[in-house]
Amino acid sequence: MRKSMTEEQLLQHMIDYYEKNKVAPTTRTLKLFLKEKELACNTFRFGGFNELLAKANIPLNKATKVRTIEEISSFIKEYYKEKKESPSIRKMHQYLSNRGIKATLAHPTYPTWNELLGIAGVPLLKETFTKEEIIDLLKRDYKDKKVPPSFSSWQGRDGFPNPTTVVKYFGSWNQALRVAGIPLNQENDKYSDLELLNMIREFFNKYNRIPFKDELALDRSVFIRRFGSWKDAIIEAGFIPNSQSSFGALYYSNHGDLRPSTLEGLVDDFIHNRTQVPHKHDVPYNTFFVTNRQFDIDFVIKDKWLIECAGMLTEEDFYDNFAKLDKITQDYKEKIKLKMEIVENARKEGNFTGEFIVLFHQQKLKNINNYLSNKLAIMIQDINNNFDGVPVSIPKTGRVVKPSEKLQKYTDEQLIEILHKLAKELDRKPKLSDLRLKGYPTQKTYLKRCKWSIWLKRAGFES
Repeated sequence: MRKSMTEEQLLQHMIDYYEKNKVAPTTRTLKLFLKEKELACNTFRFGGFNELLAKANIPLNKATKVRTIEEISSFIKEYYKEKKESPSIRKMHQYLSNRGIKATLAHPTYPTWNELLGIAGVPLLKETFTKEEIIDLLKRDYKDKKVPPSFSSWQGRDGFPNPTTVVKYFGSWNQALRVAGIPLNQENDKYSDLELLNMIREFFNKYNRIPFKDELALDRSVFIRRFGSWKDAIIEAGFIPNSQSSFGALYYSNHGDLRPSTLEGLVDDFIHNRTQVPHKHDVPYNTFFVTNRQFDIDFVIKDKWLIECAGMLTEEDFYDNFAKLDKITQDYKEKIKLKMEIVENARKEGNFTGEFIVLFHQQKLKNINNYLSNKLAIMIQDINNNFDGVPVSIPKTGRVVKPSEKLQKYTDEQLIEILHKLAKELDRKPKLSDLRLKGYPTQKTYLKRCKWSIWLKRAGFES
């Protein structure tokens, strides 16, 4: 069997490249250089590429300049004056690129993008939408284009909510069109909800497991368009997502989040126990990177730390180019590699200066805390030192969802929407005791996820 390349051997090849070409290699040029020698090596197993260059005493590739907040603010003002609209990060990158200016717009020392827009004195980008606003946008879109809006046409579209948000509000994309009084797209309406769900059920009856996303005759986008996500379609069909897959069962974290795998749930527990700092789940990659890939980041903390949970792979199998894997696991491995490549390319171009961490499946879950303590030590220290993170006094552990158990009734977005509804009815900021009113979620439903004061902040009632 072919042996894996050691770090010392890789560094020597990098030095050979530098001496031959008089410029520092990139991940791509080094890969081609090794290919000429009939060699191959995944550099990610040894850490960041710039760290390897430093170890080889090779001058680092010129990084994109980190601008001051005043400079970024000036660029935003110029864009707004010329375009008569507030820029998104993607539009701002394109605008500066067209002018030959390289600048990172998401440095950890910067405030959020909307805060930068506020500093520049231009209107903020719309972040949340009410049902009424969504209906108005659907009607306007239909009037402008003369065809019913589709789920895919709203993906990544500036000034419009994410289509999955629409599905969460209305139950399905077609239902949103019905409420707006828009005729349904014939292609979308070819199958009823029941027919789509029965396809999942028939697969389960035949193979005694739930299908993976690409195993049905219909493209998964049909299910996502109708139900909001593949996971929601599986739940609607009456099954626990991934309960028969290598990810493991669904998991309720210790602060009430529902995660699609045991690994993600344990990571969620660990981050909350060590910091109590709010974090985001399932954030699209194109929020941080210029990519057309429909990938999601499992955890985002303070827009600086991005965590990917590779729950179907051990670290050994991932870095072993000759590991014997089934097709599904091999495809999953390639997907993780592609995600890492997107991050590395953005870092090389200076468009990403945060930290990206990949966590792998552990054979012995009893050792998971030691594994996470080693992998996330720097992140935890940074959060607690710079972002007011505080460990919990008594660490808690979440639990695996039993197949017979009912799933979480409300999403966080739905609970926030209920608070807005309650405030409108009472004509004041809601109190915890108001949840005793008939027809509302219980106090426990809110408090098992986070403190009441945090809910009020999330809903915009407190700054």
